[in-house]
Amino acid sequence: MRLRSYTLILQRSFEARTRRRTYAVSYRHRCKLGMQTTLMALVLLLVFQRSLSKIPSLRFQNLRCDYDNYSLSMGGYLRLADPCVRLVCWYYRKELTVNGCPAPPNSSDPDDSPYAMYWPHCCNSSAT
Repeated sequence: MRLRSYTLILQRSFEARTRRRTYAVSYRHRCKLGMQTTLMALVLLLVFQRSLSKIPSLRFQNLRCDYDNYSLSMGGYLRLADPCVRLVCWYYRKELTVNGCPAPPNSSDPDDSPYAMYWPHCCNSSAT
């Protein structure tokens, strides 16, 4: 009888230690997963914040359209080579029109140099 009770006590003691060890392992595993999740969230936040900072600003003030580093007067336009676009300011409509490639027919100016590299001439060399 004593041997049985001693065996039963040892068995219960082993089960209790195993339960504690299993709980400790699962706790460490959960902590590790939590750290990995936190690190991944931090990386994604930094990447997303950087992509948001590339969005240019657009403001309409003093009869001008201010877009990125450009300032266009009301009704004015600006033709760029890189990116190959034309910006047109419509102040009263609070609108900035951006024309890209392919350029609409008859969009080139007769006063343009034959060697011009800005919009719409850059459309021929761009990969869009």
